[in-house]
Amino acid sequence: MSVELRFFTDAKILAIAGEHGVLLDRDTSQGGDNSGFRARELWLTSLLACASGTLKAQAAQTGIEQAITSAQGELSLNEQGDIARVSLQFSFAAEVTAVQQQGWLQSLRERCFLLKTLHPAIELQLRTRSGAIGAQPLSEEPAAAEPHQRCALSC
Repeated sequence: MSVELRFFTDAKILAIAGEHGVLLDRDTSQGGDNSGFRARELWLTSLLACASGTLKAQAAQTGIEQAITSAQGELSLNEQGDIARVSLQFSFAAEVTAVQQQGWLQSLRERCFLLKTLHPAIELQLRTRSGAIGAQPLSEEPAAAEPHQRCALSC
């Protein structure tokens, strides 16, 4: 796999991978016109897509084909402008139990190849959209809970 970047006279970049292209740009405060993605947004999109695909594959292995209904990612920067925290949030179908959700989330860091590239200094939060379960060490078995509860794991 390879990606080519084509630079324009302003802050725009065209990224090309095979037959696909995407426009990158800076926001207006950085000299761009805000017409394309920022690199951080594409990075977060890739991370979220990889994690979602990994969760879908785990669900399919257990016979659940439509486990994830949506996903959202967010990153937070520290005072130096470095990425300090990445939060990935998933909505699961009603028939997916909290035990299944938590089990998949706990094994996600081991299975998603992009999550493996996160620097150890970056806090990773994985959670579902509702109700708090709380953080658990990765070595513990998930506790039984109701579907659609929230799981925050810092890996």
